[in-house]
Amino acid sequence: MAKAKFQIVTASINGILANQEFNALRVTNQVGDRFYVPAAENLLVLGTEVPAMDRNGQAIFNEKGEQVMRSVGQHFPAVRLLDGKPAEVVELYVGQVVKADYFGRIVFPGALSDALRKGSDAFKKEICNRALEIVEEKECIDRVWDQENNRWMRDAEDPAKLAQRTNRAFKFEAKTSALSAADLEKANQMLLEYYKSQYPDVVKELE
Repeated sequence: MAKAKFQIVTASINGILANQEFNALRVTNQVGDRFYVPAAENLLVLGTEVPAMDRNGQAIFNEKGEQVMRSVGQHFPAVRLLDGKPAEVVELYVGQVVKADYFGRIVFPGALSDALRKGSDAFKKEICNRALEIVEEKECIDRVWDQENNRWMRDAEDPAKLAQRTNRAFKFEAKTSALSAADLEKANQMLLEYYKSQYPDVVKELE
């Protein structure tokens, strides 16, 4: 067959977007989903760096006059398990795993929130080298994150208050992963390849 002599042009036609790209499949988390979290030495914690502010919205500076920064929206890569087998690498937000509602209350208090309150080491001890499983979900009143300004969005009618919305909250529990040695090796290899692909600057090869 002769090669067609035409080209598709990206255009918006009466509300229809025409192009040549498919949207990637986005899997929505649900009850029953399981995610393998690697050992602490292989865990990568990511976050957006933003200026630290006091209660009055003023920037905080240290004794050297340098602006203090903090990490928000912390998340970490984990391996989704399907039928007990490593399937894909996804990124879980700490705010998903331990969900606080609009009022700052933990939606599903338990071992994970207790560990996070104690600090980083306790939280890693609770989740690392284990499988996080979603065991329950419910609706809660949630805050709204302002992605552009890296802060919680304010209510348009009352700037003194935070904006709110109804959102789903998941109850995660840390359980034994039950991965075989071969699947464990595969999961860790998947994570390493993901790190190299998405965050190459954070991986240092050891001799």
